[in-house]
Amino acid sequence: MAENIPFVPGRGNACAGKSKLTIPSPHRSAPTTATLFMEVLVNNKAYTLPGEATVESMLLAAGVSATNGIAVAVNSDVVPRDQWQEYKLNNNDKIMIIKATQGG
Repeated sequence: MAENIPFVPGRGNACAGKSKLTIPSPHRSAPTTATLFMEVLVNNKAYTLPGEATVESMLLAAGVSATNGIAVAVNSDVVPRDQWQEYKLNNNDKIMIIKATQGG
C-alpha cells in the first residue's frame, strides 16, 4: 500500500502542479526464489523441489513409488512414516532413503 503525502505549494516541492505525491510503502516485500524452490540432497544426488516440499512429495520427485520397507532420514534423524505427509523439508537438507532387503 502506498502512503499519500499532500502537496504543499510554495515549499520547494519538485511536484509542482500535482496534488499528491505517492511513495511506495516500505512494508511490502517481493517474493524471493528462496521461498519458491529449495535444493536438497537425496542419497547424495541433488534435487530441486518446491519451497513447501514434504518428505512425501520428495519421495515422488525422487521416483520412489513403492514405500514398503523403506525408511527416510533427514539430516541423520529418522522421520516416522506417519509424519511423511506433514514433515516440511528445508533448503540444503541431506536426505537418506534406506531400503530394507532380505538375505544373509
